[in-house]
Amino acid sequence: MQSPTEMVVPRSLMVELIDLLGEFPSERNRRQAEVFGIRLADLERRARTQGAACETVAAIQGVRVLFDLAELPPLPASKANS
Repeated sequence: MQSPTEMVVPRSLMVELIDLLGEFPSERNRRQAEVFGIRLADLERRARTQGAACETVAAIQGVRVLFDLAELPPLPASKANS
């Protein structure tokens, strides 16, 4: 029986993350954004249950942060830029 430290996590999680980034919603398409968010959450769940490296989980979380930021409405123009 292998110990958790001897388990090898397939590289496919990072490949899947990179592929998913290629599908990042480019416009404000609510349905596309929902599907992307669900797929990203599923990828993170699988990474955690498969014992993925901390760097893999952190990369997925980083994409989640960028995705959340991209979904925010634009900030109002500052008076200094006027």
